[in-house]
Amino acid sequence: MLVDRPDFKGREDILRVHVRRLKLAEGVDLGIVAQRTSGMVGADLANAVNEAALAAARRGSALVEQRDFEEAIDRIQLGLKKRGRAMNEEEKRRVAFHEAGPTRSSRSRWSTPIRCIGSRSSRARSARSARRSSCRRRIVT
Repeated sequence: MLVDRPDFKGREDILRVHVRRLKLAEGVDLGIVAQRTSGMVGADLANAVNEAALAAARRGSALVEQRDFEEAIDRIQLGLKKRGRAMNEEEKRRVAFHEAGPTRSSRSRWSTPIRCIGSRSSRARSARSARRSSCRRRIVT
């Protein structure tokens, strides 16, 4: 028997089951988390919730915040952050031009809002660049 991956509502319900034991901060929106986790199954979502709890513990907080879920999803999809690597001027210039394309096209009225510049959309193409770091700059809407 084949069971399909959960849709948005299914992912949101699965997340609600897994966060029952966590103390969530006021601004946590599981709908946004469900949007960012398309294609994930129940075990992946449970892993994301556990990673968010670990991120909150690393910060020294008793409450799990939205940014902990964002970090957890980035960590699962992109891998660990590489903090020791410094970019030279040519690399910075190349990355700036590379990230300008999706950013510019997102300004059209038909696109969905950007949550993060340099996230999985552009870096998922290259395994090497996916290991570099997580989101460079969060967009607050």
